Parts: sequence; structure tokens; C-alpha cells
Amino acid sequence: MPSIEAVLERFAERRNAPLAYLVALIVTAAALGARILLQPVIPGFVFVTVYPAVLISGALGGLWAGVMSATLGGAAAWYFF
Repeated sequence: MPSIEAVLERFAERRNAPLAYLVALIVTAAALGARILLQPVIPGFVFVTVYPAVLISGALGGLWAGVMSATLGGAAAWYFF
């Protein structure tokens, strides 16, 4: 089990920005696709799949990838649903 210092150092490293944004875009698109499939089952909960996408994007890509995921996911969910 890695120590907390090793984990914090790993998160503090500079991430590959294009890859981080690509992962955020893919995760957000997958969340919106899942939301489209879940529309008949849970019609009232528009952002239910966007929350995990933002958390995953932020954890893997950093702050700005999470912000991008939240902005794109929120705007798309507001527009489509």
C-alpha cells in the first residue's frame, strides 16, 4: 500500500494536458450517452450521470479537465433534457 505522501506527489505531478482533456471529453460523452439511454427509466434526474463524469474527469485530469467536463456536461444536459 503506497504512503499518502506518494499518492499526493503523484497527484501533484503535471499531467499531460491534451490527454486529460480528451479523457474528460470521452467520459462526459459517455455520461450523456448513458443519460439518453436512461431517459425512459428516470426522466426527472437530468444531471445524474454528469456528476460521476465530473468526478472522474477531475480525479484523472486535474482541476481544469473537471471544469471542462462540468461545463460541457451541464450545458449539454440543459440543452438536450
